[in-house]
Amino acid sequence: MHRQGNKTVYAAEDTIHRMLSHKKYECRRFSALRKALLGFEDNELRRLLVHAGACCVDRGDGDEWWVLSEREPDYFASLHAKEGRS
Repeated sequence: MHRQGNKTVYAAEDTIHRMLSHKKYECRRFSALRKALLGFEDNELRRLLVHAGACCVDRGDGDEWWVLSEREPDYFASLHAKEGRS
């Protein structure tokens, strides 16, 4: 039973990593991640996100956004570039 639980966690972390590695989407709303990963309580999903190497970022819109830590510098650089064009 424990082994099956670990498979579920590893599969969820893999899904998180794939979703947050997508070239078109630098970060994702928590609500979108929750829809893709049904069956996890919100705080359990947040722990999986952190374990998968993600961090929560504030985009100033009141939503909870997540980005891979390794992509965070690129995310903020592109965000500042977009702000400069406005």
